[in-house]
Amino acid sequence: MLSNILPLGDGLWVLRRPPIQLDARWKTWVGTIKSKKIERCNLFLVAVQASDAPANLDGENVRLHHRVHLLLYGLLLQGIPDHIDGWVFTGAKSSTDAQVRSLGELALFYHSHPTDRVLIREEACHIAKHFADGYGAIEVSRDYERMKRGMQAVLRGMKEPSVEERLHEYARALEALIKPAIGATTTQFVHRCQTFAVASPEAYQIFVECYSIRNAVEHMHSWDVASLEPRKLIERQWGYADCGRSSGSPSLPI
Repeated sequence: MLSNILPLGDGLWVLRRPPIQLDARWKTWVGTIKSKKIERCNLFLVAVQASDAPANLDGENVRLHHRVHLLLYGLLLQGIPDHIDGWVFTGAKSSTDAQVRSLGELALFYHSHPTDRVLIREEACHIAKHFADGYGAIEVSRDYERMKRGMQAVLRGMKEPSVEERLHEYARALEALIKPAIGATTTQFVHRCQTFAVASPEAYQIFVECYSIRNAVEHMHSWDVASLEPRKLIERQWGYADCGRSSGSPSLPI
């Protein structure tokens, strides 16, 4: 279960209740229906820091906005919940009260109908904080450009309502991670991705199908055709050799 107040450290918090209340001016501005939806929200990700200029809407707000989004991405990478409305607030708290300076709607994120309903638990929040710290360091580094492009592909996939386009972006993100050699992309994609999924005939077939769909979408072909007989499609297009293991599990040469 998720407690009402969960401190994650470094100014990041997860709350079950609103950290502030919208005043009458903001309720009028956003409208009655939307303000009631905000009041009914039961999960709040908060990033705070001491401010040198709390009266200004400046770079501090931008940095906090980005930090809370990294925390959100860390949660979504573990599973995307059913669609809910979301909003992003920025503002400042003085000695007397808290003031909202900006309010915007959160982007929509789409899951691919997981077997079990995704629930946000404390362990997932701590894992998300670990991701936010790690990927935040990668973002400011001059290295890891391929990893950064891969993460952008993941985010595009999460926001993509079309399942074939979503799968296309996810496959591209995996390509960024495994870095297949030019001319051996298909075989190495299927072989190396089984590192994350535990090598098995089922995983092998899933990755073959994923990559054939990725190719179909990339080249503006019908993804339905690619998903009908993915193994035969790839054999015909790429002519790879299949080597059976002693256990009977299929494998692909690197």
